[in-house]
Amino acid sequence: MKKTIRILSLILVLVLCAGMLSACTDTGSAGNTTNGSTAGSSGSSADSTDKKEETLEYTIGEVTAVDASVLTINICKATDKKVTDCTTVDVSTLTVTDETSSVTIAEDAEIYYTVSGELIETTQDKITEGRIIAAATDNAGIQQIVILDYIGESATASSDLVVKVTDIADDGTLTLAIYELSASAAGYTITDYAAAELDNFVDAQRTQALSIDDSVIIEAAQDGKLTDAAFEDIAVGDMLIIYDNAEGHTAVAIYHTDDTAA
Repeated sequence: MKKTIRILSLILVLVLCAGMLSACTDTGSAGNTTNGSTAGSSGSSADSTDKKEETLEYTIGEVTAVDASVLTINICKATDKKVTDCTTVDVSTLTVTDETSSVTIAEDAEIYYTVSGELIETTQDKITEGRIIAAATDNAGIQQIVILDYIGESATASSDLVVKVTDIADDGTLTLAIYELSASAAGYTITDYAAAELDNFVDAQRTQALSIDDSVIIEAAQDGKLTDAAFEDIAVGDMLIIYDNAEGHTAVAIYHTDDTAA
């Protein structure tokens, strides 16, 4: 009888210990789940912060001197305090100040010019005295320089640019009124640069100052044909179509005021 009681007592002790161990295991699991959830939430917040897009802030200036890779500029003030998109800058609204600065062109700098809202890659030799540039460096240390008042030869096709010449400076810089398709002509595409229907375009109330490089092909449109022309043939009031021809070269078709009602 005593043996039986001892055995039963031992069994009860073992059952009690097993119950306590089970309770401890459950508590540990709950604690681990809570900690894991908190850590996961914190990591998600960090990932969200890292995915924020970088916004570049450009310094704009008129180049007054070029010494190898060092540019001296006069700072230009824009209507907006900060310029973060060079493709929308209206050069004619910039104010050139007496404040000077210098920009050193990095060996791996990305150099562009802008036409019709696009950045087109170009080379350092296109940065000359008198040019208006915008410069910025991203978080990765890559320098970007954009020439804001230049049209040059491009290696890739870009959208056609329809403009009207409103002024020609002594240095050859053109002030252009940008034109866009009217609502009634939505979908129209220029298929023949010698006979474009320019009455489909209306003044977009935006201007851009540009210089035309010697490599640009200039032709005059008349009677449905394009004939060789020169920069000197461009006059105030003319309509211009700036486009990339079949060979990938930038070209300008001149529509003299008397030849179009646009």
